[in-house]
Amino acid sequence: MKLFKDVLSYVVIVALFAVAGYHAGLFNNFNFSGFQNSLKSASYNVSNSNNKLMAKQNTQSTQQVRGYKPNNIPDEVIMAAQASKNWDNLFFGHKKVIFYIYDDGNTAFRDVLTKYLSDTGLNRYYDLMALSKQSYKANSVGSYTTKICNSIEECVQVRNKAANHTLLTNFMDKCAKTVCVFNPKKEQYVTLRERKFSELKNLLSILKTW
Repeated sequence: MKLFKDVLSYVVIVALFAVAGYHAGLFNNFNFSGFQNSLKSASYNVSNSNNKLMAKQNTQSTQQVRGYKPNNIPDEVIMAAQASKNWDNLFFGHKKVIFYIYDDGNTAFRDVLTKYLSDTGLNRYYDLMALSKQSYKANSVGSYTTKICNSIEECVQVRNKAANHTLLTNFMDKCAKTVCVFNPKKEQYVTLRERKFSELKNLLSILKTW
């Protein structure tokens, strides 16, 4: 950012001198229109380069925070979630989602996390989906009913749906072991290595701009 300001200041100073010299008749053969175009082009290039640098730094900071790197949600899991209809907020919502399950009756981690999100204002960026084991089993990935297929094509579709359903089940079970943070807009997720509040707290403060 400092480099961008320095370059911009330099360009402005040069432009002022050029305008003053032009009006004083020092540049009789000077193509002021061409200079303006060049100046605009130079300013755009500097601004564009600075934006690319900032975007790259943001991406790197997200990918390298404490060794965590966002992973793409498999397409098959997305398709199975669409068919299931049970996880629309998790996979297709407007905010990032913190997901995990907890032992029935043990709400301490959820309560601390809920208060932290509220106190820090991070609930503007995140929804919390914390389910008890009983609720998770009852509302996990939805039911899948097999049926007799009438053609090879239909059999392939049935087999693919069954495979996707299995992938979704395994995917959710893996996330449920610790904590997963989902970014529905990017169709990505980050898995916490251990369910530690201190680790999750540091991660959330950075992932809010992810």
